[in-house]
Amino acid sequence: MSKCDANSKSIILSSTSAWHKHQSNNDVVYTFGITFVEIKAIALPMSISGLQVNLKSMQIVSGSLQYSSADGIKTGDARTQDCWTFDITPKDIHDILQSSAFTKTFFSKIQDILPSWLQFSQTGSAVLSTNEMQTEIRTGAEINNGVCKGAPLIPSRFYYVFTLGQGFSINIYGLNLTIPHPFSNKTYCIITDICEDLGNTIFLILPEGSRDVLDELSMFKSLKQRTGVVIRPIGIGLSLDQSIQNNWDTKINFWRGGDELFSYP
Repeated sequence: MSKCDANSKSIILSSTSAWHKHQSNNDVVYTFGITFVEIKAIALPMSISGLQVNLKSMQIVSGSLQYSSADGIKTGDARTQDCWTFDITPKDIHDILQSSAFTKTFFSKIQDILPSWLQFSQTGSAVLSTNEMQTEIRTGAEINNGVCKGAPLIPSRFYYVFTLGQGFSINIYGLNLTIPHPFSNKTYCIITDICEDLGNTIFLILPEGSRDVLDELSMFKSLKQRTGVVIRPIGIGLSLDQSIQNNWDTKINFWRGGDELFSYP
């Protein structure tokens, strides 16, 4: 599909179905299968209902019915392993949505990126529509011009963005935080740096009206109890190798819970 900004790692889109290149527009490829984005050992779900990609503009559309297999010719490389290929059906989509398989797969896959003391998991049994869980691959500049803006992203680098219109759970050092359904039908944004060598930088952007969900974290609770100061961040970011960009001129100390302090950068 493309390459990361400062190295030769390729961003690969894989599908359970064949890829087609549009006959009159070679910049457009599409598939009707379940799709993943892959970089080295990282594989994150993209769509359960096919994908249409403009390779020139990097625009990605999930579940598009604009073209049929007759509009294109098969393209792309096949797996060397003996993998089963199939087109998705409406019944398949229904079953995946009913079982919340897409969200569960995402949380399972990002666990390979996260440290053991931080875990995301699904809560509740609400059935989401495909409109309530969207994925994109965007540059940092594009993300910070959209609804998921706010994270200190590298403008030219590609990121995986998962927007989720339901609550979930975060476990931090054994403290379980229940993230409720977003206020006023807005969405949470989980941004993953898929181009990083270790794939271990992730951001959670909180929508307006839902930024009190971190009040139970010890650092915010203690600050409120001692000083009366209430902090409502627009999101949180985690990097295991200090890859988060910032423009601070001085060294900043951060509290990560309990009595343990660490510094960044």
